[in-house]
This record gives sequence, C-alpha cells and structure tokens, in this order.
Amino acid sequence: MPQQHQLDVRPLDIPDRFNAIFGKLDELARGDTLLLINDFEPVPLFGEMQNRGYTYEKQQKGPSEWHIKISKAT
Repeated sequence: MPQQHQLDVRPLDIPDRFNAIFGKLDELARGDTLLLINDFEPVPLFGEMQNRGYTYEKQQKGPSEWHIKISKAT
C-alpha cells in the first residue's frame, strides 16, 4: 500500500538539503509520495527530480513556505 512521507528541510543548512531530500527519495517504494516542506521554491531541484524519474506538484503556502509533493513513478 502506498505511503506518504514528510520531510521538512527548513531547519537544515542549504548545502545539506539536497542530500537529505535525495536520501529520503531513494527510500521511497514505487507509488509512495514525499511531502517536501521548504522555505523557498527549489527550482534547481525540479530538473534533477525529473531526470531521476520523479514527478512533483508544488504549492506555495506562504511567503517562505513551499510544499512539494513528490511521487516515484509507478
């Protein structure tokens, strides 16, 4: 059964975020989703996610809060 995971990277230093995000994405099973919470729109991340076979939906929740729902292709 698909699961939704959550990762809030706002407390992390900017350089550590990429590793934390892709570390968590690597743990996802097919069909699982990750709700990523960030304090800015992570535009450079989007291309890399697509290259690795992930899809995403983004939504700005406030001036410094973005929610990105990332799915692993089934």
